[in-house]
Amino acid sequence: MADTLNASFTRRVTLAVYLACLIAHVIYVSLYAHEIPFWDQWDAEADRLLRPLQESSLSLGQMFASHNEHRILFSRLLSLALFKLNSGQWNNLVEAYASSVIYAAVPATFVWLASRNGGSRIPMVVGAFAACALAMLPFDFENTLVGFQSQFYFMAEFALLILATACYARPTYRTAAGLTALGLASLFTMASGMFAPGLAIAMLWICHGNNPKNRGFLIAASLGLAATVALGVILFPILGSNLAASGVEGHIHALSTNFMWPMQSRSGREWHEGRKIVYAACVWAPLLTWLIQRIRVREFETDELFVVAVALWVALQLAAIAHSRGHDLLSVPSRYTDIFAIGLICNAWLASRMLTAPGARWPVLGVPAILFVIAAGSGLVSRTPADLWNVRATARFGTAQTDNVAAYIRTNDPQWLIKPLFEIPYPDAKRLQSLLDNPTIRSSLPSTINPVSPAGDKTGDPASRDGTLTLWARHLQAFVQQKS
Repeated sequence: MADTLNASFTRRVTLAVYLACLIAHVIYVSLYAHEIPFWDQWDAEADRLLRPLQESSLSLGQMFASHNEHRILFSRLLSLALFKLNSGQWNNLVEAYASSVIYAAVPATFVWLASRNGGSRIPMVVGAFAACALAMLPFDFENTLVGFQSQFYFMAEFALLILATACYARPTYRTAAGLTALGLASLFTMASGMFAPGLAIAMLWICHGNNPKNRGFLIAASLGLAATVALGVILFPILGSNLAASGVEGHIHALSTNFMWPMQSRSGREWHEGRKIVYAACVWAPLLTWLIQRIRVREFETDELFVVAVALWVALQLAAIAHSRGHDLLSVPSRYTDIFAIGLICNAWLASRMLTAPGARWPVLGVPAILFVIAAGSGLVSRTPADLWNVRATARFGTAQTDNVAAYIRTNDPQWLIKPLFEIPYPDAKRLQSLLDNPTIRSSLPSTINPVSPAGDKTGDPASRDGTLTLWARHLQAFVQQKS
């Protein structure tokens, strides 16, 4: 009976987390997102994916081709599916709603997988609360409002599945094959999708290495995952970048900036590195305490190992971002913060788990938990007003972008595209003009962006060509705005 109740409780909490996170992001999308695509979408989606699809020239190679350093197969598949379901219309608002559905699966999956061993309900409730609270904050507005950013969610979801399989699954050759398949899939989310397969090798040996009967499985699974990582390295394009950190000081600066998130330097002044490192240690205090405590006594629970593996995966992501995007990094770009937030959930779970363990020494274990709550909580509270300002500014820019592009299509006057940065949806006005002049791309735009009726349209109403998903998205947006 106890197992049934625990399973039922786990399902209810997991569903509640999914719905809460989904509703939170749907509200943000409804209040602040626009139908007009933004920045990379014009090249990666319009010109290199949807136009070839409409012109019957899309190849399998284009689906796996690199976008900057990433191979975003699953985001491309999502874009194609939405485009086809929307009667051949390209709409960022539709993509943003769909991306919210995928986003909510990440915290819900974590909460469910971290509860596989049963035990106390407190860590699950704490993890669920942390996930829902973070979903209600606007720090990740770049991913929330731009549907093209779904690759972050795909990568995180595959990482959770890979690490959970390594920790929980029975040591069979079928499991080894499944791990290899998941690892291969993760390579085509983002470039750093290769981290989870590599980390899974270590988790396999920690969780299953004590039994000599598992050696065949461990060798097979390790070889499959190692081959996956090697393929990821081979597929990784060598791109020159002036954004990468350089030198020891540059890397320390970028690492401390990333690991102290959600804290950030304010008032335009850079904090001293020592101060940043102290904040980073406070944010990550539960994980550091767990590593010191558990490694010393060499006693591990499988669910703890899973959460620690996810936290270490986040740490690898933070380190990779620090290296590749760390040049003169003053604050963490919004698009990366969904990954950073998973680290906060892991640390909250670990803090509650250590405090509720039998024989826990509260005076000792309470200190890192308190430091974490103060550092993470104060960081989130202090940054939220600026994040809200950025969300609203993004919405205002979206309105200007829609008006300017619609005016250009209506008049063919390029002066409508010669605007300040962010008042058009692409950094190069001439390139944007060439994309808008392409009849295939222009015909795929919704009526809010392309207000001109196509030749031969007897209705004279541009909205008559809008797809079903576009209409549903507008109705949902109007409903939420009316209730807000």
